[in-house]
Amino acid sequence: STWAIPVALQLTRQGFEVPSNVTHRDVVVQETRLLQDIKWKVFMPSVESWITLLGARLEILVDEVGLEVVRWSTDRSVCAARFSMMWRSRADSGCAKALACGFFGLH
Repeated sequence: STWAIPVALQLTRQGFEVPSNVTHRDVVVQETRLLQDIKWKVFMPSVESWITLLGARLEILVDEVGLEVVRWSTDRSVCAARFSMMWRSRADSGCAKALACGFFGLH
């Protein structure tokens, strides 16, 4: 990487030990340890989370009358997304793949 050598040199100057050969696996292992140590939780975006987030943003922009409309629309959209995901999973021969597509909003 463009930054690897300058960063390694700077760390060495500051007294840190920098291994001469670092593999991609080494980086993944260290990143995993770091995420586990800080108890990082990764939440995959889903159709429901995107719709809910959009609804929350729209709620900021509307008045009292519009607020009820936005909330109703958000609820209906989430229900439609759930139904679509479940319906598609029954109609699709690759049920697990279809469920994942519905849950994660993949195409």
